[in-house]
Amino acid sequence: MTYYEFQDINKKPLTRPVLSPEAIYVNGIPIEDQIDGFYTLTVSGRELVPHSINTQEVAGSDGSMFLNARYANRSIKVTYRLLAKNDTDYREKFELLNYLLSPKRFDFKFYDDPFYFWTGTVTSVEEPAAGQNFAKGSFTIECTSPFKRRIEPVTYDNSEDGVVRISEPAYFETLPDEIKLVIGSKTSSIAIKNDTRVIKLVGSFNAGDTLRIVFSDIPEEDSAIYLNNNLKLDLLDLTSDFENFVVKYQDVISVDNANARLYLKLRSKHL
Repeated sequence: MTYYEFQDINKKPLTRPVLSPEAIYVNGIPIEDQIDGFYTLTVSGRELVPHSINTQEVAGSDGSMFLNARYANRSIKVTYRLLAKNDTDYREKFELLNYLLSPKRFDFKFYDDPFYFWTGTVTSVEEPAAGQNFAKGSFTIECTSPFKRRIEPVTYDNSEDGVVRISEPAYFETLPDEIKLVIGSKTSSIAIKNDTRVIKLVGSFNAGDTLRIVFSDIPEEDSAIYLNNNLKLDLLDLTSDFENFVVKYQDVISVDNANARLYLKLRSKHL
């Protein structure tokens, strides 16, 4: 069974005429709402993303030998205009724009794609023409991951047939936000399986216990395991696929030995 987080679209500015169709949201708010006179003109770089390939030249052979390929960083360019009343107003508005774009890494989204966010860093700017209080410029946000992520998670459970089935179009392997188990019977070992990947937990588990596995793919944040809200990393069998327990569309996730109710929260990623 699948549960989607409720989102009241009536609270979203879907009919607002003054907001650019491609308006960029920073801190959850359009820059247009944070800086009077700012307007997003165009956004580029959100479409197709190429592979970066690694090759090796072979003496005496034409071309090169293919070794591997990966998705490169994604660069998203935002072109804007900024109107000011006078020189002082102009300087103050650019001070605020600099502040909004100053974090080394920040999340952002766009008006025409409201359910997904990107994470990136401003790495280049195009300066506006000097000597006027009307500015047209651009800034480029470099995303070290080319993927966007769902803002709200989708929650799956195994209530229908004892397994979790990933039914949304999550075509790219993604680390879940969380796996939660409500233990149904006493056991000393639990195995959560997805194809060839397994998370093994060893300890004393009783009926009614709640086990939470919280995943993180952010370097500054650690993944964690909680038993009844107590941190219990020692439950993890070191042979487990803990850091790479990724899931995708049509995967089937099951749990052994615990007669447990299984919940999985996923914010899928997309190109």
